[in-house]
Amino acid sequence: RVELWILKVTALKPRKASQIPDPIVQVALANGSRTMCVRDQIQKTEVRMRTTDPVYNETFAFHCTSLVNQDLMMEVIDEKSGDVLGEASKPLSDVSLDMQDMSLP
Repeated sequence: RVELWILKVTALKPRKASQIPDPIVQVALANGSRTMCVRDQIQKTEVRMRTTDPVYNETFAFHCTSLVNQDLMMEVIDEKSGDVLGEASKPLSDVSLDMQDMSLP
């Protein structure tokens, strides 16, 4: 079992400068080939309306038969437009138990 806590996202850059996003974070575990581990393992935060600095404070749990070759994948999406505002992935083998920050590039 893997638990993930999404606290916040800061300084989002909307695709259109005049549009303030309604961001949502989508998280999943994926195997090394970037295919989702289990389809129902894709989880989403609640939408935060009209903000570039959303605070979520939400926890997610993932269940897989094996954590070998699993990557933690995250995308920040504008729910209105569907635009991907940022994404990141990290092999679970590189994630420390006390990891506090996984920044989106």
